[in-house]
Amino acid sequence: MTTRRCVWLWRRHAKFDVDVPAEPVRVVIDANVFVSAVIGRGPSTRLIDQWMSGRASFEVIVCPRLIGEIRDVLDRPRLRKRISAQDAREFVEGDLDFAEPGT
Repeated sequence: MTTRRCVWLWRRHAKFDVDVPAEPVRVVIDANVFVSAVIGRGPSTRLIDQWMSGRASFEVIVCPRLIGEIRDVLDRPRLRKRISAQDAREFVEGDLDFAEPGT
């Protein structure tokens, strides 16, 4: 069966009355999504904006390694055209404080 056929069957037979959990879902967002959100516009930006404004129905979990990876990527010289070093530092040190620490 092809992927297209599987997706069609899922859409046709899926039940969309899902119980919403009482507590928000806890998620780990990939470093690339954070970087994309900071340097551009699009789905990543909307996702992170929703989370930072408190409108999201999920909690973001981060760990020191993830923050380190985001910092390393945002420190790359080729990104200076899209984000200043100061803005990158402020995002990592300030904006990621919204996240719940993980291990």
